[in-house]
Amino acid sequence: MKFGSLDMLSVSTLAGTPGYVPPEYYQSFRCTTKGDVYSSGVVLLELLSGKKPIDPSEFGDNNLVGWAKQLVKENRCSEIFDPDLMKSGEAELYQYLKIACECLDDRPLHRPTMIQVMAMFKDLVFGYIIQRELTNNQWTT
Repeated sequence: MKFGSLDMLSVSTLAGTPGYVPPEYYQSFRCTTKGDVYSSGVVLLELLSGKKPIDPSEFGDNNLVGWAKQLVKENRCSEIFDPDLMKSGEAELYQYLKIACECLDDRPLHRPTMIQVMAMFKDLVFGYIIQRELTNNQWTT
């Protein structure tokens, strides 16, 4: 199809960065919004761990997602977190990790939508604001 001086092309391949591409893409080669949720979960996991999604020196043949899932399975979640973040409070980090894990579910239909992810973030932040206010009021009354 001609559009001015540009030809309109159909793109059927994913231009994704290794480590961010959802596992289902390698079976169907289709991009979906659930794939975007997966990629967002990888970014959140990067922020929590301070690690890159693909780092052979860190994970060998595995990647950040596989490494983190294994630690969660072995109930060793605290090893995922960047030590600098641990100083600010472990409880909040576990809540963010829970959101990341939901985004990284291998089954796309079990992943939340981005609207649900944003609602989880909002609830988490709102809960900590209320907790902080209650703590501050406890000392001033």
